[in-house]
Amino acid sequence: MTTITLFSINRPNLPPPPQTKNLLSPV
Repeated sequence: MTTITLFSINRPNLPPPPQTKNLLSPV
C-alpha cells in the first residue's frame, strides 16, 4: 500500500500501471 501511494504521489501526472490499478481496484 505504501509503495503504491508513494508511486502515485511521485508520478501524479503519469497514469498508474495495470498492476497498480489492479491493486487499487479491490482496495
